[in-house]
Amino acid sequence: MLTSDLITSPLFLDGWLEFNQRKWNLKPEVVEFRDNNKELPLLRAVLYYDSKGRVRMPPRNPYLPVDFQPTPTELLGRLGRQWLALGATMAEELRHSGVRGSIAFSPTITDMRPFQWQGFHAQVRYTFYLNFPIDENQIDHAVRKQIKKAAKSGFKCSDTASPKEIMECLKETEDRQGFSHGLTTADICLAKDLLGEEHFKCYGCYAPNGEIASARIILHSHGSRAIDWVAGTKREFLNSGATQAVIAFALENLASKGAIGFDYSGANIPNVAAAKATWGGPLVPFYVLRSPDIRGLVKYGLDILRYRGLFAR
Repeated sequence: MLTSDLITSPLFLDGWLEFNQRKWNLKPEVVEFRDNNKELPLLRAVLYYDSKGRVRMPPRNPYLPVDFQPTPTELLGRLGRQWLALGATMAEELRHSGVRGSIAFSPTITDMRPFQWQGFHAQVRYTFYLNFPIDENQIDHAVRKQIKKAAKSGFKCSDTASPKEIMECLKETEDRQGFSHGLTTADICLAKDLLGEEHFKCYGCYAPNGEIASARIILHSHGSRAIDWVAGTKREFLNSGATQAVIAFALENLASKGAIGFDYSGANIPNVAAAKATWGGPLVPFYVLRSPDIRGLVKYGLDILRYRGLFAR
């Protein structure tokens, strides 16, 4: 089934859709599926199409947002029937258009049967949710210690970090960990212009000398769950407490701006998952869909080799 807290999700915002279209050259569509044109039930989602009309997942997107609005009822059987009917219609659209690679649905969707019955493969992934107000008793002692360390050392946080400052932190993190966000300073400027400062929150933690130490961009929309987008910390400040300080500042700021909680947008790499778990939020599953094709077959083969210890992750 689904739970509906995504109707105001930042992933539905026009500015976010336009950014993905300009940056990744994918055409966004807000699609709606109804039962015989009735107002409710309604299944609403954002799908991105490539030049060949296939549905694709834009890079740097945590999910494709999905929102299900049933008729007013508490009968579980009726809710289930409504979801299965509209979910099947959406699955048919995906099968008709084709899916390139894999697509991830937001954690609000928990019943993947309509897609599996159409032949899609579904695989579970995980993220951490933090609900506002934050239960500070759930935050690990080591995190609170790092926050106090940064404050005692004179580090200051703000929600006005510049794209250039943020890119400095992202670039150092990329070089240190051997990956790329696929973003430039111009991309960050574009997203900020399209979404506006209300929705595109640029947080930074600054050393006593004024240098940016750690930065984070979070997507926000009033009344919804804020979504972690990109983050980075400069090497020399890894043990300063700047990372923990900027997260704590951001969470407090987002709560004051009307967010209902925070989505860490992924917890599927062991060391990253361990760090996010220290904030005490519940682990939440989300699902990734892939159509059966040669790419999926190759991935399955690699999983077999990993399981047998013949191929490192």
